[in-house]
Amino acid sequence: MILVENNNKSFVILYVAIGFVIGGILSIPIATWFYFSPAPTFEINGQIGDFFGGILNPIVALMALVWLVKGVKLQQKELEETKFALQASEKHQAAQVRISAITALISSLNDEQHKLRDYRKTVQIAVDDIVKQHDEQARQLPPGSTLCMDVWEVSRMEELQALNSAIEKYEEQKTAYLAELRTILEG
Repeated sequence: MILVENNNKSFVILYVAIGFVIGGILSIPIATWFYFSPAPTFEINGQIGDFFGGILNPIVALMALVWLVKGVKLQQKELEETKFALQASEKHQAAQVRISAITALISSLNDEQHKLRDYRKTVQIAVDDIVKQHDEQARQLPPGSTLCMDVWEVSRMEELQALNSAIEKYEEQKTAYLAELRTILEG
């Protein structure tokens, strides 16, 4: 933006300099005209007006055209810079949305893992009680006899194994999401 402002200042200085040069060049014939000519009449005044109009109109029109072209080029440049800024903003916004989604998934996985761990503690306590009871009953049996666990006891132990594998699965998913999050943040 500073470059554009400096460029506009130099452009204005150029216009002022051209105006002084043209004014100086025109002042010589005008001064000569008034000094050596007889008293001006309406006819002579009209000729002087035509002279100024014929000389200054194309110069002013040319300066206006140059100024218009410069303005259009400046607007094109600013429009392109705005387009690049919007594209960069769009990329960052898309990355931010993805980061938010991954963060929400990780938070959800953490909540589920916490619930599963709490439930696993409950099941673990029940399984530990079952194992203790089973060991006590096995000690009371005569040597050489066997003790079978009932279906409920076995299902609780399988449930504990399933909980452990589910917790591990959530941990793997969380690790994958964290790796993706690191990739987004580094890129």
